[in-house]
Amino acid sequence: VAMIGPLIDLLLPYLQFEGGVLARALHFSFGLWAIGIGIGCLMHARLGIGTHEALSLAISDHTGIPPKKVRLYQEIAWIVMGLSLGSQFGIGTFAVALFIGPAISAGARSVGRVLMALSSAIEAPEVAAHVGSVGY
Repeated sequence: VAMIGPLIDLLLPYLQFEGGVLARALHFSFGLWAIGIGIGCLMHARLGIGTHEALSLAISDHTGIPPKKVRLYQEIAWIVMGLSLGSQFGIGTFAVALFIGPAISAGARSVGRVLMALSSAIEAPEVAAHVGSVGY
């Protein structure tokens, strides 16, 4: 987590581009997809997940609400708190709130499918058992 800010500062000059709305939407969508895959990898690696994901999973376990819906409610709560404190926002803020939960869910499923295919290819049933226990 401590590396995210410095890494963004380092890479941002190389990632800026001129483009219309479609190019920006594609760039945004790719970023959201990458976040979903990245969090899916972290969940399956069991190296620790972020606080938002942990909170979503804990609330989901307690209430029975699917984690991606819990994450949507969390994001809306963060937006409301930010707006009440006078923060800036744009369409991307609302798009992340709507799509981060499904992106994480899809990322975790995609990583799980890859791991299942690899586990059957190398005949490692312990990997398959582990993959079945991870969900978002």
